[in-house]
Amino acid sequence: MKKLTLLLFIPFSFTNIRAQANVKDSLKLLLQNAKQDAARVLLLADLGFEYVQSKPDTVMLLAVEGLELSRKINFEKGEAMSLNRIGNAFSDLGNYPKAMEAYLQALKINEKINNLDEKQKNLNNIGGIYSSLSDYRQALDYFFKAKAIAGKINNKKSLSIYLANIGNQYYNLEIFDSAMLYIQQAYNIGLQINYSKIIGNALLLMGNIHRKTEQTTL
Repeated sequence: MKKLTLLLFIPFSFTNIRAQANVKDSLKLLLQNAKQDAARVLLLADLGFEYVQSKPDTVMLLAVEGLELSRKINFEKGEAMSLNRIGNAFSDLGNYPKAMEAYLQALKINEKINNLDEKQKNLNNIGGIYSSLSDYRQALDYFFKAKAIAGKINNKKSLSIYLANIGNQYYNLEIFDSAMLYIQQAYNIGLQINYSKIIGNALLLMGNIHRKTEQTTL
């Protein structure tokens, strides 16, 4: 069965490689002159994001530096972001228990400081781990929680991803009517905000659903 799990931290398509390289260079330059403060922690987290799913060892090094600095200056938001990046690195390395541990620690901090934007990402990433472990029902629980927060803060980009993730879990469970319902919602939002990654993945998943349900013309 084809599994198409979408995660919030997935990098953009190959058409954006040059733009990504420019972002990395800019962040590296800023880091060279950054002080040992909260701004440096955020830069480390941003740079780590650029290497997710390509260089997990680099993500880990940047995240550990950010985590240590955050704890030194008592910057809880940065601590949670760094833990989330550590979870990303462990996930990319296939160490799901360690990834889950890091995500849950990040989630606990974000709940404490009421950081909804980061909390939704933690929930989505936890859902992604459960999906990778083929526990699709548990994954759904976390994706629905992430979806609720994205709707509350009106983050349409995140909302489209979580809807696609929900549709993907129903697809893996072979509940194709529910899968189509949520993936269609993700597709519609993708069109509204011109989010090509979601549009493409939604079309692919819809095609798989039609194939599974023997609607080959569709």
